[in-house]
Amino acid sequence: VTKGCQLIELADDMCTVREAPQIVLPQQADAEGTEFAEHPFFEAPSLRKANGRYYLIYSSVNTHQLCYAISDRPMEGFEFGGVIVSNGDVGYNGRKEEDKLMSVGNNHGGLVEINGQWYMFYHRHTFLNQYNRQGCAEKVYFDENGQIVRRTDCAHRQIINEKGWVSHDPEEIYQNVLKVTQELLDGIDKSCVAGVGISNQRETTLAWNRISGKPYGQAVVWQCARASQICERESIKLLAEKIRQKTGMNLSPYFPAAKLAWLLENEEGAMQAAQKHEICHGTIDSWLVYKLTGKKEYRTDYSNASRTQLFNIFELKWDKELCYLFGIDPTNLAEVTDSDACFGETDFEGLLPKKVPIHSVMGDSHGALLGQGCLQPGSIKATYGTGSSIMMNIGEKPIISTHGVVTSLAWKIGGSVKYVLEGNLNYTGAVITWLKDDLELIYSASETEDLAR
Repeated sequence: VTKGCQLIELADDMCTVREAPQIVLPQQADAEGTEFAEHPFFEAPSLRKANGRYYLIYSSVNTHQLCYAISDRPMEGFEFGGVIVSNGDVGYNGRKEEDKLMSVGNNHGGLVEINGQWYMFYHRHTFLNQYNRQGCAEKVYFDENGQIVRRTDCAHRQIINEKGWVSHDPEEIYQNVLKVTQELLDGIDKSCVAGVGISNQRETTLAWNRISGKPYGQAVVWQCARASQICERESIKLLAEKIRQKTGMNLSPYFPAAKLAWLLENEEGAMQAAQKHEICHGTIDSWLVYKLTGKKEYRTDYSNASRTQLFNIFELKWDKELCYLFGIDPTNLAEVTDSDACFGETDFEGLLPKKVPIHSVMGDSHGALLGQGCLQPGSIKATYGTGSSIMMNIGEKPIISTHGVVTSLAWKIGGSVKYVLEGNLNYTGAVITWLKDDLELIYSASETEDLAR
């Protein structure tokens, strides 16, 4: 290998970078390991195994060191990847196979497969949550001091049909929860696990059979507007202001009320099950509680309930008038439980030696408000992901906005409720992904910082 190259040495669980004026692999280099095709623009980048270690060799381009490689095993969304080293930092960002060139300063990295394990290389300035457009099952393990010990994630499919409807597979989400739990617990004393909390995308909505647990179709994702026609019905539209005064939210297909109505009217068997009171329907938290407790519990918390457009945020209960307006029997809705109460027990289908309590459920944006320490009225958080949320704690008395933001419950903790005002942007991080993957106007998310200045 020519002078000026660098070597990335991959051990079983670590990656180190070191300078090498000249690197020569042993002649008896083992052919075992993943081989990569040569990129037409660079000199013979490849992954090699020698003396029990893997070596990624690549050429120097200006001030960056990089290697592009095409894996012998396709991975959805990552057919093409590469590695950059700049000032000792290893950089990650997925790229498509047709992207052949780069400009100095772009942070294009990639994934490498070694013995069935995928190694991710990333640049410290790259936003890791921008690497795909999929939802994600995530597990975080905290110690008794609230410090993160370990985190695992698993992306699930974003199912978009020809009409632009956005769906998730409820069974895939649940199986991914079990998968990331198993990965999280690997090497940890499982008997030390004291409890479980759930945070979820708030408005993603689904229905399933109360007896069999089988979903009626797919979950309708929070961004999906397929229920727009339900909100346009005269009987509903005429009561839009009354809906806002009871729920704190403007009438919209964004919220679960219209989504549930659509599921009942369009998914085979759903309406019949509802009439027999053999249906469960609601947000993803209630589905996970139901599944994790072995079908024993069917609950949601106040933060998630307040985002359904079926919950009266003043009377703190399901509003029968609104439920019947959308064709929903309130007795088929989940039991609303304090955000810090016990929602049941789970052993994650045998992954734990004994059952532990699910002792907190909260919508993701509300969980962020709590996690950022916004416990006093007037404190505000701003979070950025696929969409964005600006949320302010307004204390124990609700305020109905006259400027377009929504009012909902922050949580009910210790028997006391707190309210919030919130403004949402449905598409923020998703726009960056769209610019990169669909329009191909940028190579990486990090480029947008300079463009925005």
